[in-house]
Amino acid sequence: MASSSSGSFLRDHRPGRRRIKVGDLRVPRFRVSFYSQINRVLKGMGVEAAFDDREADMSGMVDGGERAVEEVFHRAVVEVNEEGTVAAALMAGAFTLYGMSYPEDFVADHPFAFFVVEEKSDTVLFAGHVLDPTSSQ
Repeated sequence: MASSSSGSFLRDHRPGRRRIKVGDLRVPRFRVSFYSQINRVLKGMGVEAAFDDREADMSGMVDGGERAVEEVFHRAVVEVNEEGTVAAALMAGAFTLYGMSYPEDFVADHPFAFFVVEEKSDTVLFAGHVLDPTSSQ
């Protein structure tokens, strides 16, 4: 996992700055999921009062409001498949190859990394990798 999700990380680590046309784009169906308790992450980001019985104020969310957060879980799923034209359009727009001036084919029959990036800020929302694209798991 990258240590930074700032918008400049991918931009600064691309092999080149020139965009090229993508020719044949073949990516296998895949589904990647992540599930974790994130209490420690949130506390490390400064969200501590919500976990403390004496400091937590949940009055806007629950009756009484005299409760603290015990556990927070995070689950993320990225699924790529052939269903629908929206998924195909998103896939086509998601891959931009850099460094060549003629159409370049991308056939993911080998391990590859993928990123879901918010376009305005260039912020990485999801990052992952597929080690064996030939596996159905």
